[in-house]
This record gives sequence, structure tokens and C-alpha cells, in this order.
Amino acid sequence: MGQKTNPIGNRLGYIHGWESNWYGGNDYKDKIVEDDQIRRYLNARLAKASIAKIIIERTLKLVTVTINTARPGVIIGKGGQEVDKLKEELEIDEERDSNQHLRSKTSRIRRSLGC
Repeated sequence: MGQKTNPIGNRLGYIHGWESNWYGGNDYKDKIVEDDQIRRYLNARLAKASIAKIIIERTLKLVTVTINTARPGVIIGKGGQEVDKLKEELEIDEERDSNQHLRSKTSRIRRSLGC
């Protein structure tokens, strides 16, 4: 039996990038748990939006969540109401420091990432 490795792990830095971009510092485990909670919540809340990837980037005062989807209209909603509602829900759900703000972006994918 050979040793099996995850193909994404082999391609990190060459073809694929990281799904979270930040430096942990002393509260590394709290940030990992928070990233996992954000991803689970978004996947459950936006199940019909055909989400391909969720990228989380953190700076000192800003958390940016980028959602790659095939159906951005489902996430944006009429006049951007759904995006604002989603942002408010994420800020309420996450017990984030008062000095960190949340910004969300939505980008459309043209083709499947699996091919």
C-alpha cells in the first residue's frame, strides 16, 4: 500500500492558493475555529448559491470574506439587500473583537474548478 496524499496539499503555492490568509499569533486556535464557523454558516445559509470556494483574509482591523460562486444573484439579492443582511448576521454570530470589521465580496466563477 502506498502513501496517499491530498492533491491540493501538493499544489499549494504553485497552482492553488491558501483558503485563509492571515498570521495567527497567540490566538491562532481561536481564529481557526472562527474561520470554520464562518465557512459552515455560509455553506448552510447559501446552499442554493452553488458556492465553489470561500476565502478568508485577515488584517489587523479587517476581516474580508470572498465568496466564489456560480450564482452571485442569489447571494446579492435585489438591490444588494441580501449581502447587507448576510453581513449583519455574520457580525452578530461571530464574537469578534470590537476593533475588527467585516467586509464581504462576491465573485462569479465562469467554469468549474474541478476540471
